[in-house]
Amino acid sequence: MKYTAVFCRVVILITLTFIFGCKKDNSQNTVVPKVEYTGYYSFSTFIKNTGSPDTTILYDGYVYYDDFFKRWEMEFLPYQIMYIFSISPDVDSNGIITYPSFVKDYYPTGFFSGNFDGTGNVNFKFGYSIYIHSEIYSISYAVKGKRKEG
Repeated sequence: MKYTAVFCRVVILITLTFIFGCKKDNSQNTVVPKVEYTGYYSFSTFIKNTGSPDTTILYDGYVYYDDFFKRWEMEFLPYQIMYIFSISPDVDSNGIITYPSFVKDYYPTGFFSGNFDGTGNVNFKFGYSIYIHSEIYSISYAVKGKRKEG
């Protein structure tokens, strides 16, 4: 019972750190956006979390390029369900998605990779592990999005 309470607090702390800590330097994201990547998407997000059952969440979100902040925005989860609901990664001219600040600055044990496949699909995976009282807790997200017509 005690470990469950500690685990819940740790997950909340990490999630809040991710939300408020993942502000990026906009100078990294200077690639001119491809219009075919922007739009509304049907996302399926598979979440694997140590100590919790695996979960799949379906959500209609969006991908767009914010001209003011010069960055990509991807909303793939509803805010009411998960605290990590959108990201601002880098997208290169070939559709490769990276998120350097996620791994370098916030989660050195983390990973992030993804791409737009050119047929209206976006796929990305990310996650991280933390050590608490000599135990490893990890969470990973596998996100698949299909662009909606219209």
